[in-house]
Amino acid sequence: MPAERMRLRAWIEHQADNGQLPGLEWEDRGKGIFKVSWKHASRQCWNCNRDACVFEGWAPHSGRYRPGIDKPDPRRWKGNFRCALNALPDIHELPNQGIARGQDAYKVYQIVKKTEKKDGGHSKRGQNKCKY
Repeated sequence: MPAERMRLRAWIEHQADNGQLPGLEWEDRGKGIFKVSWKHASRQCWNCNRDACVFEGWAPHSGRYRPGIDKPDPRRWKGNFRCALNALPDIHELPNQGIARGQDAYKVYQIVKKTEKKDGGHSKRGQNKCKY
């Protein structure tokens, strides 16, 4: 892991900007809207090397996975990534803009300006607790 790692928002922006991580791309950079491939692993069309790239990319960066030491666990990587996204006050899902099922499934998120609140000003404390 790098000496000073990027936080998830900066990591997403960097990865989407350089376009080298399959499954993560800008839908509208100006509005902060990006999409993440979100295929279900039980589908026949799912391929770990293609469909878990975003989750696998975040896992070692976050310190949750050490390549060559830990056993690869795409399910856990995806869960950790989802929990990290849900915990951020400046990123929210645009649920009606993604595709939930099938071989082209993806979720759409928006990075909101720091002056806007993800939850309309209400505290998220105690909600969406994730266990690692």
